Amino acid sequence: MPPHPHRTRAARAAALASVALVAVLGLGCSATIVVEGESMTRPAGATVGTESGVTYLTLGVNGEATARVTAPTSDGLVLRARGTACAGAPRAVVKLDGATVADAEVGTAWSDVRIATPVTGGAHDLRVDYTNDYATSTCNRNLDIDKIAFYTLDGPKPTGTAEAALAASDPAVQPYRFGGPFAGALNEPIPAGAALDPRSATVTGDMVASMRRARVRLQQEDGVPGVWVAGPQDPFFTIHANGQTLRWRVPAGVTAGGVSGADAPVVILDPSHPDYGPESELRLFRAQIDRTARTITAEGHGVFHYGHTSDGRAVEGWGTGWGLSWAGLVRGSEVRTGEVNHALRMTAPAISARWRAPAIKSDQSGDRPLEMGMRLQLDPAVDCDTRTVPGRSATGPETRLLRMLCRALQRYGAVVTDGSGMADLYSVLMELDTKAGGTADWSSIAGSPPNGLWGNVIRDQNANATGDGVVRSATDGIPWARMRVLAAGTFSG
Repeated sequence: MPPHPHRTRAARAAALASVALVAVLGLGCSATIVVEGESMTRPAGATVGTESGVTYLTLGVNGEATARVTAPTSDGLVLRARGTACAGAPRAVVKLDGATVADAEVGTAWSDVRIATPVTGGAHDLRVDYTNDYATSTCNRNLDIDKIAFYTLDGPKPTGTAEAALAASDPAVQPYRFGGPFAGALNEPIPAGAALDPRSATVTGDMVASMRRARVRLQQEDGVPGVWVAGPQDPFFTIHANGQTLRWRVPAGVTAGGVSGADAPVVILDPSHPDYGPESELRLFRAQIDRTARTITAEGHGVFHYGHTSDGRAVEGWGTGWGLSWAGLVRGSEVRTGEVNHALRMTAPAISARWRAPAIKSDQSGDRPLEMGMRLQLDPAVDCDTRTVPGRSATGPETRLLRMLCRALQRYGAVVTDGSGMADLYSVLMELDTKAGGTADWSSIAGSPPNGLWGNVIRDQNANATGDGVVRSATDGIPWARMRVLAAGTFSG
């Protein structure tokens, strides 16, 4: 009796599961082990093809390709794939030991999907699922898999837990490099014993006095952007800004209703932009979107690279008030995971025309002692685990958010990045809420703030002077009087 064809394919795939050490070019990493697509155990109907010297596996119907791999300790994986589109792009779901580590739509050209997930050394079950097969009388959607590489980061290994965490994180969530004089400075923890600015007491006293007149805000609906990630299936729009014209993929969720405040800010990340390259970021100022005409008109724009080798300076156009990108924005996805591993983005009133690193300019001309780029730190002696939110449980999501921000202010601080545009108003900025057309569903992430205002999560007893009807105790919110201003400069230079 002849062998069963499926068993023959499985045996052949296992026999062909050879590996090689190769360089993964252009990603700042090198492969420790490579699994070729054609060597994986595959479902019925899958085929192997060769084109331009590349041998690959094609999944023509929904199914999975699997492999049992023994890999050394690695910093993540890279899937190299492409697809045939048919009323949309194919979707590849990568799983490691049963856990989903990537869910990506794949374009028609070979491209790399970088998956920053630490891998312990040893045996692992690797799987790529094709989940959205579709066909008509004129087209047929398919997924082609060239290879999957386990990688380690090139260059010196991260020496601290913060640097290692950044290297393993998704740059679309926590962007830019570790340390340095620009946006990467926000990713570097404040060292013990950091010197204070001679005007620290003056700046803090002025801030606390302002907060007695105007309540500090945790801003998520006005003047902050959603952060959209474009995929290969999204249409290109023509962008007119700063007297320049460029093209950018625009996801469906980005509409005129999805921007907020007079500044109407928009941020769109593109993991693989055909003109600007990998991990490109578009920042728009006062954007007006015409989806029918597929055009966006804006008063200003900046193009950045958001990967972990970027310092956050614009490669085209310009940044926000401090001259750089939207670094420091509190993101919904990081709050879900339980830790904010960067300095917070803060706006303040009447900032002077002076600036300091990490800022590269100031667009303000106020008369207060604040400078653009100033870094404030919460006294590390404050016990964040005892801070509370008025009327909320000590174990509730609102208190969880407060304590998370409290620890971030101690470890990384807050950096002044923009003017608030209002007398006495200080704000910590978060990703735009889905309720305002944005990308973070804050109610599902962090519960329900007192009186429906997120600022009440971080306001301390000092805010009782504003007479807003919320009675705060000595343990409520962030104790803003215990903030201090660090001396000019950055830590790693």
